[in-house]
Amino acid sequence: MIAIPVLLLVIALTVAVVAGLAWTANLPGNNVVGIRAPEARKSQENWDITHRVAGPSWAVSAIAFLGAAALSYLAIQPSATSWMWLWVAVAVLAGLAMVGVGAAMGAHTIALYDAKKVAAEEAESGCCGGTSSADSCGTDSCGTEAADSAADAGCSGSCSSCTSGGLCGTPPQVDHNALRRAAEKSDTAN
Repeated sequence: MIAIPVLLLVIALTVAVVAGLAWTANLPGNNVVGIRAPEARKSQENWDITHRVAGPSWAVSAIAFLGAAALSYLAIQPSATSWMWLWVAVAVLAGLAMVGVGAAMGAHTIALYDAKKVAAEEAESGCCGGTSSADSCGTDSCGTEAADSAADAGCSGSCSSCTSGGLCGTPPQVDHNALRRAAEKSDTAN
């Protein structure tokens, strides 16, 4: 019966190590542990941002699993009631939920970050002729140079064919340094 508390303790320690590495942006890119969203795997910077966001939730998950291990140790004692296992189950579910919350937050954050980064790169490259008029994007009225840059950026003559999803104007700029500072601030706050 001691196997259950030991197993939960091993899970808690494993999640704690992964959370610590993720939170400090030291989790190496791999195919086994971490958030494997396509956006997160594009670059080391994206991988680090994704896991810095997920790290705090994963740390809470490790604490929940540690609590489950302690509760299960108490539940195997002869004087414990069978209701103690309910609290073990609640703690395990809380740990699993926090792993999921961290992964969802990390994946969502990097998807937004990457989408804005791609939109900014397309705006710099002159996608759709670099104009803000939906009627003249990629047409002859943009001029030969604008049409050539639109073709180079993957546009075939209209804004809807552009990889920016029909947005011909300048997309909102992303402050990459503010995102990094926010991630570092959350690291120093805890």
